[in-house]
Amino acid sequence: MQKHNTYSELLAKKLSGNATADELRQLENWRKEQVDNDKFAKDAEELWQMSDKYTDRPFVTDKKAAWQAIESKLDTQKTGKVVQMRPWRRVLQIAAMSVFIIGAYWLWNNSMNNTAADFMAVHTYEDENKEIKLPDGSKIWLNENSSIHYAADFKKRDVTLNGEAFFEVARMEDSPFEITSGGATTRVLGTSFNIRAYPEETQVELTVKTGKVAFSDENKQDTKILIAGEAANYKKEEKRVMESPALGVNALAWQTKKLAFISTPFSQVEKDLERYYGVDIEVKNPALANCRFAGGTFKKAKLSEILELLQITMDWQVSQDGTKYIIDGEGCE
Repeated sequence: MQKHNTYSELLAKKLSGNATADELRQLENWRKEQVDNDKFAKDAEELWQMSDKYTDRPFVTDKKAAWQAIESKLDTQKTGKVVQMRPWRRVLQIAAMSVFIIGAYWLWNNSMNNTAADFMAVHTYEDENKEIKLPDGSKIWLNENSSIHYAADFKKRDVTLNGEAFFEVARMEDSPFEITSGGATTRVLGTSFNIRAYPEETQVELTVKTGKVAFSDENKQDTKILIAGEAANYKKEEKRVMESPALGVNALAWQTKKLAFISTPFSQVEKDLERYYGVDIEVKNPALANCRFAGGTFKKAKLSEILELLQITMDWQVSQDGTKYIIDGEGCE
């Protein structure tokens, strides 16, 4: 039972976007051990997706009951028992199971042993973005493979983020807005900014679009105050906040679906393409970094279109090796 509890917990963390790279590997190995394990995980993922339809319903349970529900589902699968249900009863079962999975994670994450929970959780999958409006009027644009959760009443304006999101925070002088993400804390009164905090990455990145933002480590010992146009990152291993060069005009490309290259150094072009398209680019000639690319503005463009333009305008060679793109050619002084 304890072993199953462990993997149910890892599954809950994965579904809510809180699993580390090591935990994801553990979960993947467990899924490969038995067909039943993989089937249980797939069913849980389906139930999690269904949960969006029920987030407005109050959740009241305890940690023990939540894990028992998950264990019961797993045990039923192992017996191979099939029970015929009317469609509406199946929907209710899915909704109930979804609430158990989400609630179990919330209780675990906040150490709320055997107490009631009332929260909202929103998540996205690959190639999916969502816009969320919070009770205070603030807006969040959630990037792919990301998640947020917060108290449903939102009396205290606290949000936990895993992944990437752009925040447009409604100003409330007497109520700061705080985001916890990957060990970093972002505190504002009212402004707009982007946070990138994927669990598998070594740092949390903050880019400020408007207003003023306080960015610190989780213990708030190291804090940087940033204004519009500035950026900083939190080094997870070092637990340090460091100012960094702003990511430039393409910092919010994932949200706007627009890339702009106006006499942009290719060193920056390379980073922007890797970040936006999620690819690996290898530059054979280091001197290419000094060249400038004036490709213009691309709206929802395919990577192949931009690479073709690079070949034509820069007279470079672009090839592909598996998932990696290789660029070579004559560099610039």
